[in-house]
This record gives sequence, C-alpha cells and structure tokens, in this order.
Amino acid sequence: MTAATAPDRAWVALLRRPALRLAAERLDVVDLVLLGLLDGRWAAFEADLRRRLRLEAVARDRVTVAQVRARATAFRYARGLVSAADFTAWLSERSLTLDDLSGTLARELLDDLELADVTAGPPAGARSVADVLRVEALSRGILDALAATAVRGLAAAQRTGGLETVAADDVRVQAGLASARASVAAPPDVFDEAAVAERLCRLAALEDAVARVREEVAASPAIDRRLAERGLDWLRLDGEQLSLTREGAAREARLLLTLDGVAMAEVGARAGTSAQARTVYVEDAPRELAGAFAAAAPGEVIGPWRTDDAWHVLLLTHKTPPRADDARLRARATDEVLDDVLAREAAGRTERLCVL
Repeated sequence: MTAATAPDRAWVALLRRPALRLAAERLDVVDLVLLGLLDGRWAAFEADLRRRLRLEAVARDRVTVAQVRARATAFRYARGLVSAADFTAWLSERSLTLDDLSGTLARELLDDLELADVTAGPPAGARSVADVLRVEALSRGILDALAATAVRGLAAAQRTGGLETVAADDVRVQAGLASARASVAAPPDVFDEAAVAERLCRLAALEDAVARVREEVAASPAIDRRLAERGLDWLRLDGEQLSLTREGAAREARLLLTLDGVAMAEVGARAGTSAQARTVYVEDAPRELAGAFAAAAPGEVIGPWRTDDAWHVLLLTHKTPPRADDARLRARATDEVLDDVLAREAAGRTERLCVL
C-alpha cells in the first residue's frame, strides 16, 4: 500500500472484480492478493519481479527475439493453447497483448540465465513494479493459484459450519497489514487499512477452517486406509548416495560397486568426494527409474540418474513398507485425504467469476 506510487488503473479495476463464489461466500481479486500476503507467496512474487526487472534494466540485450518466440511456443503448449485462435482468446480474456506476454517471457529468460554479474544493479522501484504487476500476475498464474487456495478455505468453512471470527489484532492480520504497506499491489487510495484489515480477518478465518478440517482428517481411519493404498508408491528406501559431476564417473562408480565389490567409502575417495545418507520414497524417485527403485533389494545399486546439478548412484541398504508411525508418510496421507475431502465439498458449488 505504497502511497507514493500511483496505481495502475487496469490493475485496480482487476482488484475490484469478484473472483469466485462458493455457496453464499464470495471473494474478490484483492482478497486473493491479500491471501498471498498472508501466506508469503505474494511478497515472494513481488521480490522475484523486482529482481527480474533489475536484470531487464541492465541486460535486456542478452535475450533474443528468437528465444522469446520459442518460450512463447512452450508457454502456449503448456496451457493447451495449440491454435493461434486459442492463444489470441487467452490473451484477450485477460486484456493482455502479445507484447505484454513477450515482456514477461523475456524477463523469465533473463532469470533462467542466472546472470550473477548483473544482479548487483540498483533495485527496481515501486513504479516499475506497478507498471507490469497486472501483466506478470496474470501471465505467471499466481492469482489462479491463490484462487485454488481460497476455494479450499471456503470449502473448509462450509464443512465446519461457517467462519469463526478472527480479531483484528491477530498476529497474522497485523503481519498481513505490514506486508500490504510494503506492497504496491493494494493501493491505499483504493483499499484503506480498515478495509484491508477486515478482509485479512476473514482470510485468516479461512486458514483456521482448513486447519480444523485437517485435524479432523488426521484422526480418522482414512489415514491408515490411504497408507495401505499407497503401499508401493510409499516404499521407503534408505541408502548411501554418491553424487558426481560427470555421467562417465557415475557409471564407473556403479561398476566399481557392483562388479569389483569396492566399498562405497573407497569409491567416493577415489572420486574425490564422499557418499551421503539418502532416504527416498518410490513416488519421489526419478520417473524413469521408479521401477528400479521399487524392485531393488538391499545391497543393490540404483542408477546412475541425473538431476540439474549432478549424476547420482544409490547403494540401497534398507527398504521399508509404509508404516503407521512414519510421521512424514502420515503427513502425506493426511494432506491427500484433506485434498479429497475439500474437493468433494467444493464440487459443483464453486463458481469462478472472472478470468485469472
């Protein structure tokens, strides 16, 4: 709510629009922004945008038109916008132009380059952020993601019999107000502090409703049933993982372990590194190796596989089926069952009131 920055009219018009309704409860677009300020996502989004704008100010020439076109094609296909007509309609529904989207994608490309040599430039000012806030929020889908969170909260409130009032002095409400003051997203000449505080009280109550439903779910027999249903996906594998920079080195390490019987500590020493303890569930294993993880027996070596930064091999030492006393798995099961409960509560009762 930075008073020194005049609000963008199109952004303010969007903030004022109704966003969604579930049964008798309705939230506006500004509520979605405030929800993001409550849970930290909006502050992170603005900080990321400021960083990208700083990169754009000093390094825009490092991204070519061809790169932006290729990124636009990937953007279209990721959203099922295969035809030009579909793409044009998507832009039109959000009052965006191709130039708007191209600017967002160019900044995204600069971010991907990890230009450490230019990140020390002056921070982007509030005016620069305000000028592109609507375009970035719509193009990057943060409002849509926040709407999904809001639906969960409204569904939980319906299940628990309505919202329980949260006081204005609630720690979350005061933190949300502080975040709003530092943000350019909800200008004070449009939404004064009293109105913002009132909205934050309601949104905090939605968070509480979700927490109450989660407690209900966590104590239900559905958790043990979900653990049984996910027996294969949630097999726990413990072992020693060696991470190396080259694929050839990882393959050589596997041969030393499997054919020559060299101990993992010695293999790591030869490679100038050391193995680390690793726990992985089959569900989280690399997709192409999920079968190998599920079928492996203690003493076997899995891999190599690649992540963004290294090649890995894993010497499996223990394999454990899902257990009721595994806190991580119980939390996963609770989250899954909670998702199902809230989705059923919202099904057929949720109405999106504007395009996000």
